[in-house]
Amino acid sequence: MTKTQSSKKPAETKIVMPVASFVLSLLGALMLAVFAFLTPVIALNGFVGAFFLPIGIAAGVLLLTALVLGIVGLIKSAKSKTSSGIVFAIIAIFIAAVSLVSTIFVVQNLVDAIDHPEKASQEKRQKENERTQKILANDADVTIGSAVIAADGKSGYLPVTVKNKTNQPKNFLVEIKAVTVDYTDYDVTDEVYTGVLNPQETFSENLFEVKLRETQYPSSVKSFEETRLEMLQTAKFEVKSIK
Repeated sequence: MTKTQSSKKPAETKIVMPVASFVLSLLGALMLAVFAFLTPVIALNGFVGAFFLPIGIAAGVLLLTALVLGIVGLIKSAKSKTSSGIVFAIIAIFIAAVSLVSTIFVVQNLVDAIDHPEKASQEKRQKENERTQKILANDADVTIGSAVIAADGKSGYLPVTVKNKTNQPKNFLVEIKAVTVDYTDYDVTDEVYTGVLNPQETFSENLFEVKLRETQYPSSVKSFEETRLEMLQTAKFEVKSIK
């Protein structure tokens, strides 16, 4: 190879490392963002955590690799005075460094969520409740009627009506829960989906429908239907969530 040919080495080969570090830093930052978003779910569900934990590990490896390649690429690009390589390397180093620092906070949040799962669950319920209250204030009216029990006392249901009080078509999924008179959850819910409602349109549906049937259980043992019918007669009902 002549001197002239060697001096015409393709410019692309001089920025391979900086570009590689740039790509890896972006990929690592994206994976870290996904992992951070899933942190509450990972903490509350061990199976999900086992599935998504490798994302966090892979993100850390990619970011460390990007940081090393970026530094080496910056040095080489500076020596060869390859401006594009310098730019890619600097950007990669910045993204990788910031993301690695963010990893500390992500890991800390994950540890806190694992150590205090009730706090993560409480925060999730609080956000859901805030979203529900906002929708009820601005978008929908939910009317929970009184439980209807048949004359023979063998069947019943709870009428629920949902109204779109906006000036735009909307659909709603409303979850109703039963609570005791002292507001202890029965842990029983039912849902009503309205479909698309036009402005000011209403939709009604009967929830917690139950009908007693002949049973072989001893008289001292209540069937599911008997328990549900008793709940209709004694419980209070309220909106658990609305989407």
